[in-house]
Amino acid sequence: IYRLLGARIGKRIYWPGSGLNTYEYDLLTIEDDVVFGSRSYFSCSNGDKTQSNRITIQSGAMIADRCVLLPGVTVERNTVMGSGSLGKENTTYPSGSIWIGSKEGNAVLWSLGNEQQSQMKTETITPFGRAFYKREKTGYWVIPLWLHVIYNLSVNVFRSILWASPIIISIQVIACIYRQLSRLSTSTNIEIGVFTYFLLVSMLSLFHTAIALFALFIEIRCKWLLFGRRRQGEYNWNESSYCQRWQLYIGIQRIRRHILDVFCGSAYLCLYYRCLGSRIGHNVCLYPTGGDPMMTEPDLVVIGDDCCVDDASLICHLNSKGRFTLNPLIVGNRCVLRSQSRLLSGATMEDDSTLLEHTLILSGDTTDEGTIWQGWPATDVTKVFRGKRVSMQIEHRRSIRRHESILTQKSEKNDAPPTVLTLAAEQNIFKIRL
Repeated sequence: IYRLLGARIGKRIYWPGSGLNTYEYDLLTIEDDVVFGSRSYFSCSNGDKTQSNRITIQSGAMIADRCVLLPGVTVERNTVMGSGSLGKENTTYPSGSIWIGSKEGNAVLWSLGNEQQSQMKTETITPFGRAFYKREKTGYWVIPLWLHVIYNLSVNVFRSILWASPIIISIQVIACIYRQLSRLSTSTNIEIGVFTYFLLVSMLSLFHTAIALFALFIEIRCKWLLFGRRRQGEYNWNESSYCQRWQLYIGIQRIRRHILDVFCGSAYLCLYYRCLGSRIGHNVCLYPTGGDPMMTEPDLVVIGDDCCVDDASLICHLNSKGRFTLNPLIVGNRCVLRSQSRLLSGATMEDDSTLLEHTLILSGDTTDEGTIWQGWPATDVTKVFRGKRVSMQIEHRRSIRRHESILTQKSEKNDAPPTVLTLAAEQNIFKIRL
């Protein structure tokens, strides 16, 4: 489809589940064996629409999730643009280098790598390409593309029928009841209509609730049937069937649609993730404003007591150039993850630590107890943040004291006895004349 839209597309591409977010397909070049993460954006024109330029991604490169590539960006061979990378306009990122996040309008260099070795014409094929496209020996049966298409279409058809059934069944049942009441009842048509209307609303509520619980039951049951309890380790496409089972499970998750949005911030959402294997403490608030996505591997997530997780990302998998690994995530007691913050696979938050908005904790890193972090990638801003907060508190106390002193002076004035001016009789200039 992308080729028909004008893009230059190579072979054995690992496409993101969310698709490519771009509009100028004819200015996009993607070579062989490129790995994409989800929710990335490719803008081939600047904000003023005064300049357009081609975006080129060479063979073996990886574009992780939440990346933004601006016009004229060239990602050379075997280069990794890590999570949240910002590709600066008209910039070339050398072969074999690793970049992550953004600072001052450009991605942060994590490792320069070996450019000469990366530019060598070595094979760039990923484990996904070996298993899915080349059909090499994997130890399990790899489902072909055409069967994946049939499976996803079948799931979508089943989902549509499932969620359309409550209103269809309710209308048919109410129609039968209405006809029977019209023939046998002595009530007026208005009374019968009001009764059947409220009965219809009640039946719709009942059926929709039953369908929602049934969809959640299907998801929970299929999770335990497909995976059991997930374990830490490597699950490459050409070595394990985990990734294929995960793709099947993603299709099953579509059945529930947006049910979890109803439970956001409530204890029911915690109960749902406990049913999926997550260890969640007491008084935990999960995704009060929603999550995109919510936990994808909940049985590898540990959350302590009194925590709050806003629209944050708790993802336990790491897809590094086609090599898929799972690592646990640990969130200590009384921790806070604000909107758009993220823990990469294997990260740990100790007790009373906080991630501010748009903060990324790298894989394997640990936030110390009581610290505050901000940035992508994150830096410890505890002293700066608390220093500002302390100065604000001091200024607030000073203003309160000034206000109290003014009130005290006013009250002292009001409580003082009134001053009486008396004049001697001989000094009185007012005389009464008869």
